[in-house]
Amino acid sequence: MIAADNERMHVLRLVRELDLPDCRVAAGFVRCCVWDHLQQRSPSPLPHDIDVIWYDPSKATQAHDAMLESSLRARDGTLG
Repeated sequence: MIAADNERMHVLRLVRELDLPDCRVAAGFVRCCVWDHLQQRSPSPLPHDIDVIWYDPSKATQAHDAMLESSLRARDGTLG
């Protein structure tokens, strides 16, 4: 389902470029895609807040999170 959605695949490529350990994109990003499919609807627009989940205890700070968010927005101005 997600592979067939060009917008979601674009976001996944951008997140992959961050090269974060144990990284996932979750919540509404996935839920809306699945729900639209099950309801046989056209893909919903991307959520305004896309949850990127990752784990690296040596970099788990608010400052690092803010830097990553800023980096994603700089790569694609439509995010956030």
